[in-house]
Amino acid sequence: MHREVLVLRYWEGLSYREVAPITGCSVGTVGGATIGNVLALTMPLIAVTGVLSVLIATVSTVGVFLRLRTASLAEIQVRLAALEQMLLEGEVR
Repeated sequence: MHREVLVLRYWEGLSYREVAPITGCSVGTVGGATIGNVLALTMPLIAVTGVLSVLIATVSTVGVFLRLRTASLAEIQVRLAALEQMLLEGEVR
């Protein structure tokens, strides 16, 4: 199902509501699977490159970051940029 959700959502451009009946899942499950799959694909890139901007790009694509559902995309990007700066300056390990 994971691959199917990503293909339908990003390759075919279908909405969560359109993907749900095709996969036999609820809209919430499709949304969660989409986010989880994108993050699962992104985390190895971050680990290999050490570049947090990959995660910022992912947040822009997915529109959420983990459970920060109440924060706006702009707020999340600001927080991630600040964290990236702290990492670059050695303030966070």
